[in-house]
Amino acid sequence: FIYYTNYEQKDVSDSTIIKDDRYSFTGTVDGASLVYIGIKIKKNQWDPQENYGFFLEPGNITITQIGPHIKNCLTKGSKTDLLYQDLNFKEQGLDDAARFDLVNSFIHRYPQTAITAYLLRVNVGEMEPDSLLTYYNNLGAVMQASHNGRKVAKLITQLQKGLPGHRAQDFKSMDINGLDVQLSNFKGKYVLLDFWASWCVPCRAGNPHLKKLYQK
Repeated sequence: FIYYTNYEQKDVSDSTIIKDDRYSFTGTVDGASLVYIGIKIKKNQWDPQENYGFFLEPGNITITQIGPHIKNCLTKGSKTDLLYQDLNFKEQGLDDAARFDLVNSFIHRYPQTAITAYLLRVNVGEMEPDSLLTYYNNLGAVMQASHNGRKVAKLITQLQKGLPGHRAQDFKSMDINGLDVQLSNFKGKYVLLDFWASWCVPCRAGNPHLKKLYQK
């Protein structure tokens, strides 16, 4: 099977038959996209040993399997995937901080690639909103229109709603007495929002501080 999401945000999938240890897919793509090929155990479950992700783009691309499993492959014919596999190789053995530095370096060096759009989407939680917006603006119109580019734009909009100076998103919940309470009902008053969980030790440790703030 082959699977990916195209520039129109539609999931695309196809299948083929393996014959004499060979198989092929033929079709059209609207730009470089991260795709996955592999064998499925069930309808929506990939075999963990028999799947491989790479960047597909217009042209003739050959994938050679190394060893008995599809997950070990080499791609030839895709310049985008050559950069992607090189990045994956360099990431091996790095801690989170070093890996993030490597990702940032790649984004600065290749601001308008499909890989950069993908990296922005999967690392959105690690980036400052202003930096993320700058990177997104540098993607260019083509990559902004891609699947990952559109995802990043949506995530930026969501993040901006929680930034200082922006209107808080309205919500309704139930108070300790079982009554509905809605944020917008407190318009014009000072409101302190603190999200915490009973199982979170640092959260509970901060409760006395919240009581002092409430009194103030």
